[in-house]
Amino acid sequence: MSKQRGFTLLELLIAIAVVGIATVSLLGLHARNLRTAARTQDLLVAETLAASLVATSRAGSYPEPGQEEGRFDTERWAAGATGAHPAANWRERFTWSRNVLSTPLPGLRQVTVAVGLPDSDIPLVELTWLVKQ
Repeated sequence: MSKQRGFTLLELLIAIAVVGIATVSLLGLHARNLRTAARTQDLLVAETLAASLVATSRAGSYPEPGQEEGRFDTERWAAGATGAHPAANWRERFTWSRNVLSTPLPGLRQVTVAVGLPDSDIPLVELTWLVKQ
């Protein structure tokens, strides 16, 4: 009697099922990593744009109380948006708001800058600082 070597059909089906389940799990993990990377990139861009707003506000005159908002797709923000960057319209995805409040101390105002995505009520980045007259 000769011994046959190899896998039975049942063993092959079980092995294929295990490999299939592992592949689906790895693909799900990969998709989650891509979403996390995109979110991290949005946060980094929002932080950079918020810092740009802070620098613009600090370079300007003493701010009057009130609120402003807009998008980064206007001509004011278009400088540097094109060129070597692979996505020339990346700024268009973000909105900004600047809220200037009076404080109890004379000659001191609180300025808050927020940068976010248009479809979200919660900003990605919010910076607050005090401005002296």
